[in-house]
Amino acid sequence: MSRGKLLKRGISKLASMERNPQRAQMRQRRRKAFKILQQLQLLQVTANNFGFQPDKEFQSWFQSMKPLEWYSSHSFSWEPEPPFE
Repeated sequence: MSRGKLLKRGISKLASMERNPQRAQMRQRRRKAFKILQQLQLLQVTANNFGFQPDKEFQSWFQSMKPLEWYSSHSFSWEPEPPFE
């Protein structure tokens, strides 16, 4: 199908790819990168809007835990986790 017919039908992506496929491919990559950046910015704004409050019970439990030695922590990290209930 000719470029003119594609443009008349509103299939501009196909028309531009037919005319210059490298330029069209670069344009698509830029659009994709732009969308990803937009999503990252939205994630940052959303994360900044969260307000976490310290949990005193968790802090006291965590501080009471004894640190593991390197060998213990390494072997412990390879153990399978119990199923989540």
